[in-house]
Amino acid sequence: MAYRKDNEKTVVWRKWLRQNEKLLNECHLPDLIVKSESHWWDFLHHGFLDHHEDSGNFTVDDLSEKELRNFKKFLDSVLTPQEKQSAIILLQIESRLNDLRK
Repeated sequence: MAYRKDNEKTVVWRKWLRQNEKLLNECHLPDLIVKSESHWWDFLHHGFLDHHEDSGNFTVDDLSEKELRNFKKFLDSVLTPQEKQSAIILLQIESRLNDLRK
C-alpha cells in the first residue's frame, strides 16, 4: 500500500513539473531542487537543501537578480497563502532583491 501511495505522489509531482516547466526553466534552478516534492519543499523552507544531499551547495543566493524575480513571480503564482507563510525562501528573496536595489 505504501508503494502505491508513493508512486501516485511521484506521478502527481511529475505532472506538476510538466505543467510548470516553462516558468521553472526561467528560474534556472538546478534539477536537484525539483528532483522530488520533498526536495522542493526542503528548498522552499530553508533556501537550500537542508535534509537532502547537495554537493553543489546551491542556495537562493546563487540566483541572478532576473532569476530571483522570475522565481518570486513563480512562487507567488503557485503557492497558497498558507504555503507562502511557511516558505522562508520568500523572505530570503525579498531581502536579496532589496540588497541588489541598493
